[in-house]
Amino acid sequence: MENPDYSQMLYRILPFLAALLVYWYAPAAAAQNASQSPVVVELFTSKNCPSCPAAERYMSELLQQNKNLIALSCHVTYWNRPGRSDPLSTPACTRRQQKYVAALGNNGKIYTPQMVVNGRDEFVGSYRDKARKALSRASPVALIPISKQDDKTLMAQLPQMPPSTYTLVTFGYKNNMINSVTYAPPTESWNGGAKMKGITMPHDNDVDGLVILVQSAKTGAILGAGKIKL
Repeated sequence: MENPDYSQMLYRILPFLAALLVYWYAPAAAAQNASQSPVVVELFTSKNCPSCPAAERYMSELLQQNKNLIALSCHVTYWNRPGRSDPLSTPACTRRQQKYVAALGNNGKIYTPQMVVNGRDEFVGSYRDKARKALSRASPVALIPISKQDDKTLMAQLPQMPPSTYTLVTFGYKNNMINSVTYAPPTESWNGGAKMKGITMPHDNDVDGLVILVQSAKTGAILGAGKIKL
């Protein structure tokens, strides 16, 4: 027969043990999530821009120094000339930079090399002091885990976010020194509800990795990001 005193003692102590486990585990879990949360840096550049190599070298250094950095190099088209076309340039990168100009002000000025941190801060990409300051005050964004389902499909685990209108941006990149964007399917709208999102691989699979970004549809601020190497 069960000892009633023992049962009552166990009943009383269980909540305490549960609270103690939460006390021990929660800070560790939070620290682990914080250590994995990324910061997103985008560099708008062109092979025809004489000022861009210095910014690209700095971008490469940042990638080597920070494991949680998601860095993308977006080659714009407006530097292209007959016989001098940047093979990595895409209209999607030019449109993306134009949206940042509209969202961040900058007196309507579009230029290269331009760095944008978390969709919030912009500055000349070769200005290291400005980059360090922007990175030091940048808050890590929500981590979006991405897994490979099969040879044609990836799955991104979108977290629950405050109800709003968000833009989902997907980029495929080549794994050179600055992760150049080579694949940019159309953006999608999302309301912030947690879900698994399927991502179709490009037909030629000519990418070394894929990035997904969650941005505020109103401000362009990046609020979530994930990356997977293929």
